[in-house]
Amino acid sequence: MRIILSRKGFDSQYGGGPSPILPDGKIYSLPIPHPEGPYSFRELNSPLGNLGSLLTQLKPKFAKPDDNVHLDPDLHPSSLLRHKDWRPCFGQYGAAQQHLSNQGVGPGDLFLFFGWFRRVDENFRPLPKQPDLHIIFGWLQVDQVISIGQEIEKSGTANPAFNDHPHLKAAFGSNNTLYLAREKFKLQSHETEIPGGGIFNSLRSDRVLTAQDTTRSVWQLPKWFAHPFPALSYHLNTNKWTKSGTGWRLKSAPKGQEFVIDTKGRTRQANKWLQKIFQDQNFTAET
Repeated sequence: MRIILSRKGFDSQYGGGPSPILPDGKIYSLPIPHPEGPYSFRELNSPLGNLGSLLTQLKPKFAKPDDNVHLDPDLHPSSLLRHKDWRPCFGQYGAAQQHLSNQGVGPGDLFLFFGWFRRVDENFRPLPKQPDLHIIFGWLQVDQVISIGQEIEKSGTANPAFNDHPHLKAAFGSNNTLYLAREKFKLQSHETEIPGGGIFNSLRSDRVLTAQDTTRSVWQLPKWFAHPFPALSYHLNTNKWTKSGTGWRLKSAPKGQEFVIDTKGRTRQANKWLQKIFQDQNFTAET
């Protein structure tokens, strides 16, 4: 199985601010604005409330409540009224999609989506002197890969449950691709009761990538990511890794979207890490 650390949500360029961490630990990754998105922030719901209302309170630099939005990855069932056959999905294109293809990403592989977060108060006002964190906020285990390409209308007709997804509403180039989630998350031969895609709606230390007392792009990762040699794409140079405690610190590549690790030869260690990531989802897979 490949694990893909996939950077998504608000950043300094798209949205212009972090997604919120509430005092009770609840989180939600804000999807980026996009002029060709099929919905506005005001038309989308989240576990923290209507996204238009959230933006009114958060006041990010580059996003307003009436802006159209690129809801991708689309992981939360209650964001919109859904087709009966809808399931979590994620679109990619361009160089990032080419990288996923070159790495052989396909059915059975697991996207772990992460983004930029910072603490706010109960009224979504920024709290002073809070750290910027990269946090894993969602997942999608691939069941099916749909090659959309330029055939947007044809793909939308063939896949009506997803025809309002941004990658089926606007042209994204010849390698425009949609990844659909499995019904249930499967680890090796053990199928869990966890959905094949979804969001982590609370903060847990096991899902924080950022090392303590550092900038958000400096990560603390388990030993198996770089032992016996680095295996995370875009980070294969051993000089990027520094031993820290029982694991490694890594300065993650700026602006990278899709970082892929093949867990072959590291399966047991990866499974234990995933059990921690999914611990509050009643993850009970055998190792």
